[in-house]
Amino acid sequence: MKGLIITLLILLFLFALTLFPIEAMIKFDKTFTLDIRYIFIRLRIIPGKPGKEGEKKPKPEKEKPKEEKPKQKKTWDEIVDLVHFGLDAVKFFWPPLKKFFTVLFKALEIYNTDIFLRISGEAPDRTGDKYGKTCAGVYAAYGILSNILNINKIKIDIQPDFMINENVFRIRTTVQICALDIFRLVFILLIPGIRFLFIYGKFNKEQKKKAEEAQGRDLKAA
Repeated sequence: MKGLIITLLILLFLFALTLFPIEAMIKFDKTFTLDIRYIFIRLRIIPGKPGKEGEKKPKPEKEKPKEEKPKQKKTWDEIVDLVHFGLDAVKFFWPPLKKFFTVLFKALEIYNTDIFLRISGEAPDRTGDKYGKTCAGVYAAYGILSNILNINKIKIDIQPDFMINENVFRIRTTVQICALDIFRLVFILLIPGIRFLFIYGKFNKEQKKKAEEAQGRDLKAA
């Protein structure tokens, strides 16, 4: 009985962990940085950790070039089969991919976004023209994305620069997704992916069989 209670508590604890969000903190200000945070764990993904000074990686020994076997040209029938297989693959993956992106867009939450742009041109009239086009493009993009994604707490600051003549772009945002939603997304593509591997294996065997039969016919004709 105690073992069952302990097992249930462990499963409950693991399930509770999946309810916590995973956050990706993105920042661009001349350099790009990406941090991942989960509960109290925070990892710097980009840029990576710098290597120790003076530490030199051993140079890999040059391998002798292997003799490449001449590749057999595909016949017209094989090309047609590949095209049909590619179209079937697109039809096969379209429903799960559509569901994948539907769930992804609903699960993602973007917040604490701060965008700063300083627009400059070579002359005041060009600066004004670039400033107008930039404002139109940025706010149009924001309108489209806000209808697809959950965007909260956003600040957009676009300024024309008639003095310094230097373009500046800075962005800071946080993207959040629940760990449970990540498992859902993986599961959506996992089963179709496994099924597709079996279908591809069968197709590959049929192609090899056809190639062997064609070689046999060529040898008999010779």
